[in-house]
Amino acid sequence: MTRTPLRYMIEVNDEHQQFPAGKVLHLSEQRGRSGPEHLIEVWIEVETPVSDLQTVQVIGTGQPIPDGAEHLATTLDGSFVWHLYRLKENP
Repeated sequence: MTRTPLRYMIEVNDEHQQFPAGKVLHLSEQRGRSGPEHLIEVWIEVETPVSDLQTVQVIGTGQPIPDGAEHLATTLDGSFVWHLYRLKENP
């Protein structure tokens, strides 16, 4: 297996999202976009070929955190602050 850094776009919403399991290297707002939606970029280090997925959720400051969720990273997006959490196996 080989370690590889990968980049993913995550929509800021109340939905659970999945991407390959791995170590979060960096979280950032998406620059150079237009429109009302909020997107963030996450860079993760994964073992390739990818075999496991993790379930995550982006949570805004002041919003409740699901039980058992693990904080992975935080980023600023203008006046918003987004926090990325890994959810338990069965959210």
